[in-house]
Amino acid sequence: MASKRNSRLQAYLSCQYIDFDLNNPTKRLTSLYSDFSKLAILNQYGYDANVSYWKSLILDCNMQGLLGSNNYRLVFNANELPDQFLRPGIGKPLALDSVVNEMIQSGDIITLKQFNEVYALPTTKSSSWYSWFTQKSQQWLLPSYYGSHIEDESYVVIPTIKEIAKGILRSYIEEPSTNSSASTLLTFNDFRSRYGTDGERSLTDGDIWLLLRYMYSELGVALADDVQGYGATHVVIKFPYKNQVGTQATTIDQQDRAIVSIRTTCSALHSQVDELQQKAEEYTISAKEHYAEGRKSQALYAFKKKKHLLEILDRRLKSLETMETLLMKIEASQNDLQVVQAFNIGADALRSILSNQNLSVDTVDEAMLNVQQAFQDQKEVEDAIVDGVDQANRLNIEEDDEDLEKELAELEEQEQEQQKRMLFLQKEQEQEQRPVREISPPPRHITQSAPPPSPAESELARINDIFGKLKKVQSPPSKIPSSALASTKKFDRHPVEERQLEPAI
Repeated sequence: MASKRNSRLQAYLSCQYIDFDLNNPTKRLTSLYSDFSKLAILNQYGYDANVSYWKSLILDCNMQGLLGSNNYRLVFNANELPDQFLRPGIGKPLALDSVVNEMIQSGDIITLKQFNEVYALPTTKSSSWYSWFTQKSQQWLLPSYYGSHIEDESYVVIPTIKEIAKGILRSYIEEPSTNSSASTLLTFNDFRSRYGTDGERSLTDGDIWLLLRYMYSELGVALADDVQGYGATHVVIKFPYKNQVGTQATTIDQQDRAIVSIRTTCSALHSQVDELQQKAEEYTISAKEHYAEGRKSQALYAFKKKKHLLEILDRRLKSLETMETLLMKIEASQNDLQVVQAFNIGADALRSILSNQNLSVDTVDEAMLNVQQAFQDQKEVEDAIVDGVDQANRLNIEEDDEDLEKELAELEEQEQEQQKRMLFLQKEQEQEQRPVREISPPPRHITQSAPPPSPAESELARINDIFGKLKKVQSPPSKIPSSALASTKKFDRHPVEERQLEPAI
């Protein structure tokens, strides 16, 4: 068992800590396994670094359930600690005593005896389960040949206890259940089956008792060991209501005891029903076998036994139905009670508010009048602002109109001047573009002179010339509309005069 636990521990260290790699460990591992206690004087920095490394490693391994004792997962023995870290080729760490002392001073670990004193249970030593736990603790941790020395060397890891206890409370809060006493009550067996296993880490009964001590002292969980159930006395754990977790501690009252009694009775009846059904099926199979082999009397006896069991089963089922109905009604009544209490709290709060002198019919009327007056004052202020803005806008508009008219007149004057300038420039350009008359030679003696033809006559001459050229070219005659010919004849008025006006050469 110890070798298996040691192999699991070494495998975890090799995966999570590079210094403890089984195939390629670092040089620092030699320093960690050496007796570095003397460094507290020679090299305080090196001593603190090694101690801090071992502290975090021990806490981590204990949280994973890899570092404990035979009967605990949350408690380790300082004398067994070097053996658990035994490493082939290197040996045991030689300075773990210094690490344990530093952890004691920092409050990370305390002895089992100190833990039981600090986190005491709410009973006397005459209590049955206190006596049982004390006896078991002595059997687990205090063999006769060791005496009280081993108890002083057994240390409870406080950070692990705190983390697991808070995780249990967090799981309880996240469970989808009603906020009633029935959902907050658990027997010790129920608590162990629900929260005793977390992954690969399985808590022992001793670990569970340590957790319950801490949760009773720090987290408001209630404990009772004398709750009478079906045929036995049970240890009962009660969580606070989910809306009261962390604010106040809870207690176990008579209603809770009655719920535990009914619940354990229902559980026992379920077991009896299952057992009776199984036996009835066995008698049925037995009767068939006897009948097949010709033993009718044995077959009849088996059927009689089956019938008797079925009668008992019917009574048990009726009792179970009654108990479960009663349990459901109790739970529903508790929920109704909480609803009524909430109603009463709300009504009291409303009365306290209404009883205030500032909240009455007169004060409300006065407040509404004040509100109306305030609205009216605000409206007057807004109207005054609007009037002032309108007047200012009118003045601004008049001033703006005068300025705009002046600006428009200036713009028109500029445009007129620009047009005048453009006309003047255009005339100058036309004069520059007008052709200069050439100096003609002395006039010759011309027998006849006539003024130059008009543009219309010159155009007619050009058209006649074009028609003449077309007649010379042998081509199909073009079809000219009669209207065009008429216009041509109309304008061809002085052909002879044109020939006579040609200058003589």
